[in-house]
Amino acid sequence: MDVDKRFTVMGFSYERGVAEMLHDLGHRAESVLQNELGLALWDQFDGQRHRYPQDYTCPASPDPDHPEVDPGNTHCGNVHFPPNAYCHYQYDRDFEVQSDCDDWINYPDLTGQKTTLNANGWGSDQRGFLKWWFDHFPRNPGTHDGLYNNWWKYIFSFNEVYRIYLPLVLGHQN
Repeated sequence: MDVDKRFTVMGFSYERGVAEMLHDLGHRAESVLQNELGLALWDQFDGQRHRYPQDYTCPASPDPDHPEVDPGNTHCGNVHFPPNAYCHYQYDRDFEVQSDCDDWINYPDLTGQKTTLNANGWGSDQRGFLKWWFDHFPRNPGTHDGLYNNWWKYIFSFNEVYRIYLPLVLGHQN
């Protein structure tokens, strides 16, 4: 069988809820965007990737294994770590931080503007956080520094991405 298009197979468990489906899609998005954008740009958006190796316990307050976030300088976070979280799955934390996440809607024309946020901004649960987080992925027209300004193209329109950019990378046209 000849297949000339890329595709992704995702399966969701019908024994779990919508929040877990969004969680699965979030991990796919993290993987794709880290590979396509590069870790330097992804880490500017995420700001919490370095915490993934932490164990899954969540102490009542930050400790040496679960250090506090810098409340004056956070970004958008990732699937496991909202911008104000010091441990995995801390979607309901009231701790206020200054975040540049709202500015990412302007990508690539970032201003550095920060807003104060905490779990109230996403409803204090996983589903609300992931919807809030996805809503902050840049989705503007055009390209900048060889990257789409609409990151959703990397997640769902990868055939277009590869059709346009792969020949450029390989040094020939289709």
